[in-house]
Amino acid sequence: MPFGIDFGNSHTVVFYNTTFVLTCPTPPDLKQHLDDIYITHFFKDLTLMVYDNIKVHIDDVVLTAPVHFTDSCRSTIIKSAENVGWNVLRIINEPTAAALAYAKTTTNGLTETVLVIDCGGGTTDFSVVSMDHEDGIHMVKNTLGKNNFGGKYLTQLLVDYVIKKHNLQNVKVQKLTSALEKAKKILSFATTTAVCIECLIGDQDFVMNLSRATLEMIYTPFAQEFIKCVETVIKDTDPIDKVVLVGGSSRIPLLYNCIKKVLDVQICNTIDPDQAIAMGASILAENWNDDAKSDISCDILVDVLNNSVSIETEMGMAQFIVSKNTPLPVSRNMPFTNTSNTTFVEIKLYSGERKLCKYNQHIGTVRLDNLDDSLGRGEMKINVTLDVDQNGMITVSAFDTHTNKSVRCSFNRPNGHSEDDLETKIDDLEQVYKEMSRNSLYTQFLELLYRFHLNKPEITRYTNDCLNDLFNWVFNVYHENVLADYTAIKNHFTNTYHFLLFYQGPKGTTKIT
Repeated sequence: MPFGIDFGNSHTVVFYNTTFVLTCPTPPDLKQHLDDIYITHFFKDLTLMVYDNIKVHIDDVVLTAPVHFTDSCRSTIIKSAENVGWNVLRIINEPTAAALAYAKTTTNGLTETVLVIDCGGGTTDFSVVSMDHEDGIHMVKNTLGKNNFGGKYLTQLLVDYVIKKHNLQNVKVQKLTSALEKAKKILSFATTTAVCIECLIGDQDFVMNLSRATLEMIYTPFAQEFIKCVETVIKDTDPIDKVVLVGGSSRIPLLYNCIKKVLDVQICNTIDPDQAIAMGASILAENWNDDAKSDISCDILVDVLNNSVSIETEMGMAQFIVSKNTPLPVSRNMPFTNTSNTTFVEIKLYSGERKLCKYNQHIGTVRLDNLDDSLGRGEMKINVTLDVDQNGMITVSAFDTHTNKSVRCSFNRPNGHSEDDLETKIDDLEQVYKEMSRNSLYTQFLELLYRFHLNKPEITRYTNDCLNDLFNWVFNVYHENVLADYTAIKNHFTNTYHFLLFYQGPKGTTKIT
């Protein structure tokens, strides 16, 4: 029987036959790391919990995923589900699933353009959906996903503010975070609240008052970025008739204010924000059930491709095959040729909107071998066909018309990282470089200092002051500039060392004993 499962960052919600079954915590950071082994273990536990509740095994299932999830991320989830015996009918974007839940509650029979916003614990996703309630055909027109931009981000803004505002030192961060998380939720319904934490710093208690006005001031960076996202996703679409808010963080009043700054439309609150996504997935799953009841409307959902797919050509340029927001499924065919006499060609696929492939996500490479190397540049004719199914899974095939050689490959294994992941890794590498360089500077400085003492056992106060000034200069300057010129700094204090080795300062300088 069909299930709909919202595999969320903080909680996982399960529906069966469009009826709520259970909700359970998602293990911390499970969706951030996306390791198929850990997800498989979690899905096994989930299967047991569902059976304990309703005595039914999970078989056919529709899963949901954040908009920003790449082909590889979705493949990992599908693989993990298949490892525990689930038959994944489809994997759809979370706000798209919420749109189906909204459609089930609407009886006006009209056609409308709806902006669905899913603000959860870890991500905030946006989808513009054209909904024909009379014929039951719903087409996604545009999508946008922001990773690390949800409830956890808002809580961290609040934690950082409180620590800085009250100059808290050696604070128990987890205890503070938990208390402020509760206060944040209270302020979604109240205008003020008190935060009382026992033994936050050693044996010292902490008490503060927090108002909704202060909270919204703290949330200013989030609000500004949220408004930009709304403006971006509705650009070049039909006028928005209604906004549907889902996700646990959608209860924050600030979101309503942000939306009203951009759109003067009704904000729908007729569906449960915590259950809407799983319910929508369950509705879609029911459409695959041969024994579907007559009172279940078999809506047709047409989703879109989240990121453009391209093939790398000469000089690393991207030749776009399928554009972002193309309705799925889709198939495209494009002829290519060779650059020089060769026995093989490599077809490198990328996902993203940048014109240079190196800035996009590498999906995979297909190699066509045993070609005729007697053919010169431009004489080969290689037809490349790209298929993207409803789940966003990509299959590429290539056919050489001269040798009749062909190759076909599907990309359904983890490969590469999203743009947000790459930015995070670049930041991490810069921090590692900074730390390694500082440690190397410190080690070499101590080594020089040791050698200096061996050569100059009697150090004048002038020399000592110079060494202290040099030490402070190295670390203060370097701390302020994470990408400082390491070589220049090293040369500076090396030269100073040699200078001090042979110069003890002006006459009459006091020696340190």
